[in-house]
Amino acid sequence: GPLIETYLATQVLDAERRAAVIEGRSIVAAGTPPLVAWACDADIALEVAADGVFEVEFVEAPEPVETLGGEPWGRVQWRRGGRLDGGERGIALRDIAHATYQAGTARTLVEAASEHARTRTQFGRSIGEFQAVAHPLADCAMDLSAAALLARRAAFLFDEAVAAGKAPGNDVLAAAACARMSADRAGLQAVSVGHQVFGAIGITLEGPAFHITRRIRQLASQNAHATERGEAVLASMAAPSDLGATA
Repeated sequence: GPLIETYLATQVLDAERRAAVIEGRSIVAAGTPPLVAWACDADIALEVAADGVFEVEFVEAPEPVETLGGEPWGRVQWRRGGRLDGGERGIALRDIAHATYQAGTARTLVEAASEHARTRTQFGRSIGEFQAVAHPLADCAMDLSAAALLARRAAFLFDEAVAAGKAPGNDVLAAAACARMSADRAGLQAVSVGHQVFGAIGITLEGPAFHITRRIRQLASQNAHATERGEAVLASMAAPSDLGATA
């Protein structure tokens, strides 16, 4: 189901609809047109834009779109309504949930690839004994640990802001954005290394990896407003930015 979208929705919907989404009685789609995950199944649709989160109304029924990861996406045409309160909280929590999901999924892949490298033999040795196999796996493990720590730090800052009764500031938004971008990068690297370690069985539908790698790639493709997140990170460091000119 739309796990990450649900986290966002809990921060912006009214109490009645929030409870329905949390309990699974309603399904929420949240994204940026024209392609939005879960749009064809959604009872509630939200647009996530650079300037906030907006409730929307479909102009016509979404057109189903097949996806690599198996999620039911839809090509949408909708009409934007009012801006919802709590958009900053929703976007920050969505990015934290995305980073956590991505890092955890990719770590599962790296662990499976490491076990395969330990038991698969070639030239009379396990392939994991070769540095060309072991070192890339170790690099992936370190990068994913870093992404998980960034997500944990962002979650801590988010909780601090909520406990103080404040909307997440630029520091929270930047930390969440940084965690998401780090997890996507580390996840895609794990996909590349994982497929090399598994070899041919890594790309078979019934194999041990493809059902994981396609989810990682699908998540990483949900990267609308990457420039704005990059700008937020640079702003939090008081660094000059030319992302708008190069994106």
